Amino acid sequence: MSSGFPVIDLEAVRGPQASATARNDIARELARACEEIGFFAVTGHGAPRGVIADLVAQAYAFFDLPLAEKLAVKRPRPEQNRGYIAPGEERLARLRGDETPPDLKELYTIGPFDLPDTAYFTGPTAYPSFAANLWPARPAGLRSALLSYWHELDRVARILCQGFADALGLAPDFFEDKTDKHTSQLRIMHYPPP
Repeated sequence: MSSGFPVIDLEAVRGPQASATARNDIARELARACEEIGFFAVTGHGAPRGVIADLVAQAYAFFDLPLAEKLAVKRPRPEQNRGYIAPGEERLARLRGDETPPDLKELYTIGPFDLPDTAYFTGPTAYPSFAANLWPARPAGLRSALLSYWHELDRVARILCQGFADALGLAPDFFEDKTDKHTSQLRIMHYPPP
């Protein structure tokens, strides 16, 4: 970690052949960043540039669509973070009790997919965390780009969870059964020019 913003390089711990020394070094960096600052960035994550570039291109193509087409996959209810959310539909400052003008951004959100047909994921208490994703007809490549990127983020999250376990002196797989039913969201955002 350099002075200032912590940036942690995960390259040495990405594969199963990661040495104990590399894992210990990453664990120390993660612990320091979390204890002293509370956040960090990662490099060496291994997400292919092509996966990232494809998602960026597909996101721009989606946000360039006519509003009516984006509204075809509009979020059905405020608590359901799936689908398109138009400019002015969110006020994130409300989360801390502030009343502000609506946010100007527009976004498209997905959540977990390919879930097992069990009560945890499909029962009455599963909503809204496991609501169905809404997929637009266009651009044709958006869905596959989002799913590819999701898988990359999931892989990086597992590396980080192993690092957190190492930092806490726990078994490397300690967090696996505690994060296997996550309610993560992937949001692509567009901030129109003022």
